[in-house]
Amino acid sequence: MAIKVIHLHTFKCAGTTFALDLAKNFGPKFRCVDPINRNLRFRLEDVEQHPLLEGIEITSSHTIIPPKPSRDGPMIIGFVRNPSSRLLSAWHFYRYQEKLPEFPFSAYLKRQSKIKNYQSRVFSHQIVSEIDPQAGWELRSDQIMFGRNFFVGVVERYAESMVVIEFLLSGKGFDFKGDVNARENTMPIAKVAPDTEIPGDYVNLDEILYQRCSSLLDAYTQVIPNFPERLLEIQNRIPNQSGHEHRHLLDKENHLVVDQLLVNSN
Repeated sequence: MAIKVIHLHTFKCAGTTFALDLAKNFGPKFRCVDPINRNLRFRLEDVEQHPLLEGIEITSSHTIIPPKPSRDGPMIIGFVRNPSSRLLSAWHFYRYQEKLPEFPFSAYLKRQSKIKNYQSRVFSHQIVSEIDPQAGWELRSDQIMFGRNFFVGVVERYAESMVVIEFLLSGKGFDFKGDVNARENTMPIAKVAPDTEIPGDYVNLDEILYQRCSSLLDAYTQVIPNFPERLLEIQNRIPNQSGHEHRHLLDKENHLVVDQLLVNSN
């Protein structure tokens, strides 16, 4: 079954919130796809050929390798976030997930030294045979995958981004309504001040990417018909109360985690 929409789930960039929106809107046509070992990667063609994905048209994944954007390819959607804010949020999430409330930010930075400019890595074109499983995505800042059928929203401008996504998906024949008043995967842990500043080489390319995505979003606000009215309608939209009916689709046990789909260097 051909995948028609791919959500690239960037870590701590409203990915769970948006994935739940997809689940609410598309139900049985939607599936999260991730391997057990998050250092490994899926190829899109392997996912499409898997028998458990029969009837699936929309997927959300941290680890899928999307094709280069093209007229006939799937719609690819992602989000970026202010790089410093995202990195601090990832640290707080690590503290919460690992039950290490006192874990210092400086130590977290050392753990993340191989994935500096994480967001730029996610949106760089990937060559399967060159992926280092220990380093995650390859960083190719000169090959960020902007183009037809590819949109990267901005977390801090989530409602405006949702106007664009609804408009683009409607052009693909999908009736999608985003829930901008929902927030998923928030952390019940006290925020503490970092013990060190963020080194520039951890976020410098992500800052360029963030500004680029913000500028492209500005451009969309000028060309989508009736953008202000669409934005107001979304902002005033009553939260979708059916979320609990679909939340299970995001639970780990309902992810497709079949090992034979894992990418290797062959």
